[in-house]
Amino acid sequence: MRKLKDPRIIRTRKLMMNALFDLSTQKDLHAITVKDITSQANINRATFYYHFKDKYDLFEQTFKEDFNACVVDKLSAYDEVSEDMLRETFYALMAFQDKLSHDCRKNYDQFESTIEALIKDTMVDQFYRLLNDVFPHESEQSHRLKSVALSHGLHGMLTEWRQDSSTKAEDFVQMAIPILMSISKGSV
Repeated sequence: MRKLKDPRIIRTRKLMMNALFDLSTQKDLHAITVKDITSQANINRATFYYHFKDKYDLFEQTFKEDFNACVVDKLSAYDEVSEDMLRETFYALMAFQDKLSHDCRKNYDQFESTIEALIKDTMVDQFYRLLNDVFPHESEQSHRLKSVALSHGLHGMLTEWRQDSSTKAEDFVQMAIPILMSISKGSV
């Protein structure tokens, strides 16, 4: 088992993640090779494969770490699903997707469905943890269904707002929060 707290491992992984990021601004992910990544990061192939299965695994892990830093870590301070938490989540998701679409212009459209699935799955886990803590008497299935509804609903509302951003984000969030809150408090 790799010790992810070891500073050398953290530094090596960061070198590879930064290399992938730098390369992805220049060309499509499909065109980037492991050799390109190892050359850019100044590491050998064995080191790359010690940490990642392939370039797509590196992409996914890089995405997850960025998403956790930009969105999930901010939400871990909350101990329940609240209006403030949902508002902050919406804005954090909005900022993260803006950053991602800007930083990864060449690859964003190509991997949009993968990115969406990773966002939703991560948010389902986050909502599930919160709901399980707040409503321990409810069934796991109830928590799971509410978590999926909140995650997909939040992402869907953000997508809807992006497609027609004639409404200010603040006004849109004010309309969306009561709907999301009814999901978290409703009985399934």
